[in-house]
Amino acid sequence: MHSNARAHAELIRRVRARVVIFPELSLTGYELDADPIALDDCVLDIVVRACEETQSVALVGAPIRGSGSGAYIGLLHVSATGVTVAYRKCFLGGEEPAHLCGLDIRTHRRKEPDCCLGGGNVLRSELQAEKFGTLDLPVLSRAVGLIGGVCV
Repeated sequence: MHSNARAHAELIRRVRARVVIFPELSLTGYELDADPIALDDCVLDIVVRACEETQSVALVGAPIRGSGSGAYIGLLHVSATGVTVAYRKCFLGGEEPAHLCGLDIRTHRRKEPDCCLGGGNVLRSELQAEKFGTLDLPVLSRAVGLIGGVCV
C-alpha cells in the first residue's frame, strides 16, 4: 500500500490539478480481501503532504472500516487538512458482496444530487441509486466545488 500511496502522491504533484480522482480501490489495488484502511493511517500522510504541497484535493479509492466488523469500498477525500470519507459504495457486484458491505442507499435520500462523477463503478452505483433517490455527498461536492445537480 505504501508504494501505491507514493504513486498517488507523485501523480498529484505531477498534474497539480485542483481535484485528482483515483479509481475504485486504487490505494490497495483491486484486492477485495485487503484490510480496511483507517483514516489516520500513516500511509495516507504521503497523499496528504502531496495535496498540501499542490493545494489539491484527491479522491482516493480504498477499503474502509464500517460500523461493526464490515468493510466498505470507499472514496476518501484527502486534502491538506486530512482525510475524511466522501463515499461508501452502495451497490456491490460480482465477487464484492462475499467480501464487503454495501451501504443502504434508502437512508441517504435527497431531492437534488450534490454531484455526479462520470466514471467507473462509483457511477454505476450512483445510477442504481436512482431506484431510491439521490445521494447526499456534501464532502464530495465541496471537494469539486460544485453546486447541486451539476455533473462532471
